[in-house]
This record gives sequence, C-alpha cells and structure tokens, in this order.
Amino acid sequence: MRTFILKNFLFLIILLMSCESQDPPNVDTFEEDVINLWQLEMKGVSDEENFVLTDCERQSTIQFFEDGTFQRINYGINDEGVCVEFENITGTWEVDFKKGLGLTVNGETDFMSASVGVIDQETNTFSKKSNGNILRLYNVNEVNTTEEIYEKINE
Repeated sequence: MRTFILKNFLFLIILLMSCESQDPPNVDTFEEDVINLWQLEMKGVSDEENFVLTDCERQSTIQFFEDGTFQRINYGINDEGVCVEFENITGTWEVDFKKGLGLTVNGETDFMSASVGVIDQETNTFSKKSNGNILRLYNVNEVNTTEEIYEKINE
C-alpha cells in the first residue's frame, strides 16, 4: 500500500512539474492571492526515498501577511511518538519578477518558484489561477529539490 501511495505521489509531482512552466509569478495577482493561511498537503524532496507525509506533518502551515511578514509552523513526531510543533519560523517575504518568491529569515533570503492555482481532479494537473486554493512552492538548491503543495484554509 505504501508503495502505491508513493508511486502516485511521485507521478503527481512529475505531472505537476511537466504541466507548469517555471515562469516567475504574476506579481500583481500573486501578492494578493498568497496572503492567506495555507496547510501542507504534499511534499516531495529529491534526496529522500519513500517520503510520505504523516497526519502530524500535514498540520504544518505557512501564513503570509499583508505587512510582508510570514510565519511557517512545522509539525513532526517526537521520540515519544507524539505529534509536536518542532519549528516556528517567522520572517519577511517578497516577490521578485525574475527570482520568484523570496523568504527571508535571520537575514538570509531563499528564492523559489511559487504559484497559486488549482489542481484539476480529473487530470491531476496544476494550473495557475488567480484566487486559487492551492499554493505550490518549488525550490532547487545545491542540496536537493523540494516541492510543497499547500491548500488554502481560510480567506
């Protein structure tokens, strides 16, 4: 069963990557659309084999505020097997037309591809759409490639 879920997840990641260009976000609408609370739904990391989110990890959120700040809260299972908040990060965010979404924490900025849109349930493809309910973050760095899919949980 676990292999089936992993294969479907990897298929979705490949499909999402193939169906969307890596164009920078449309700054005018993206800045308005991203200001929300988003909950982690899927995550893919290129250097982690068999990566499947637990129900605990799915409690992780990222929230963007109008004043240019953000808060990311990550959950995980501790050594006692209890779901706990293990990371609470705050910083600032910006959108650069050429570099994408920049998240700054402790003076260090990490730029990534970011899009707001929807996932077509029939074809499992992501499409950019103003005021969509899905936030897609795609980051390539010297260590690995990460893709995170968040669902909007409030307006």
